[in-house]
Amino acid sequence: MKPALWMSVVVLLSFGARGMASDPLPTDAAAVTQPDRAPAAAANKPPAAAPGAQKQRTQEETADTEEASAEQPEPLGPPTIVESGKIVQLSANSPRAKVLFSNPVPAGTSVSVVDSAGNECAGQITEAKVNAAIVEFLKCSTFSKIKVGNIVKASFAQSNEADEAAVKAAMPATEGHKRTIRFSGALTYDTSSQMAFNNVSGNYSSGFSTVPVSGSVTYQMATTVGLNAEVLMDQPHHLGFHAGFNFEYPRAINSYSYNLVGSGAVLANSGSLSSANISFITLYGDLSYRFSGVFLEIGPNVVAIAGSVPTVLGSPQPGFGGQVGGGYYITENIAVELICRYISFSNNSTVSTNGLNLSTGATQVLSGNLAIKFIL
Repeated sequence: MKPALWMSVVVLLSFGARGMASDPLPTDAAAVTQPDRAPAAAANKPPAAAPGAQKQRTQEETADTEEASAEQPEPLGPPTIVESGKIVQLSANSPRAKVLFSNPVPAGTSVSVVDSAGNECAGQITEAKVNAAIVEFLKCSTFSKIKVGNIVKASFAQSNEADEAAVKAAMPATEGHKRTIRFSGALTYDTSSQMAFNNVSGNYSSGFSTVPVSGSVTYQMATTVGLNAEVLMDQPHHLGFHAGFNFEYPRAINSYSYNLVGSGAVLANSGSLSSANISFITLYGDLSYRFSGVFLEIGPNVVAIAGSVPTVLGSPQPGFGGQVGGGYYITENIAVELICRYISFSNNSTVSTNGLNLSTGATQVLSGNLAIKFIL
């Protein structure tokens, strides 16, 4: 071979070997893999959960939430208050009753009562005044069997402070507190018609002799009317008081009679009086107790005398007495009252009439006093 041709072969062989060494090819094309070109952060991402597993996990989270909600206590409502009252008046024309409670009960409260036959009737308070309430039993078919004195039960939710303030604001001022002092005025009628001196003593002069005598002098009077003013505390089922004064219009003293006994002598006489009159002004203070509509009272009094009194009475002086009685509340603002009043006054002066020198001492008047009271 020529030298030039040989050199060409050697050069070609050298270039072919260098190319194979710099870029070798795999013998199996299927074994070729492409490099992963995703960002590095994607390599740290957890594998996606299967759809079934994700659904199960959602159900478990929902169950845990419901269980936690069930464990939380439900908020409590306001406590229920139960008040008991007594029927004091029944309407003759409609299924309505007046009920007295120990504490105020708001209007709209539902109530129940057991009638005399054992049936339970439901009603509702339509008016609330102080501790009294007007109840309607519109759905009670046995209303005719409900009697005065039956116990009524009222149930209502305890209100918050705002509600209580609104209820009190809607009530009259005297209804807010169960121990409220109230005032009253009254028209009175006094039934007493006799005034008796039972301890008269003195001397009777006849001619040349003087005889000591003792006995009684009695005056006949007209009945009269008067006015009364009073301050009182009268909460149902509590002790209270009534204090005030009673002024009577002057009444005529129509006649007198006396019966005196001395040593061997009996003096009796009577006569009429034309211009004499007398007025009793009585101050009193009574301790009282009110049940529901009925109340009782008892206490002392002191009386002052005014008017054109007869000569034999001299100068009457105030005296002490007492009284006892009671009454009934027609409503919370109107009441009737009957008082049995004992009053006394003294006369320490000595008067002379028809030959008699008498020291009249003390007298007593027992009267029945009727009144209709208007209470604020």
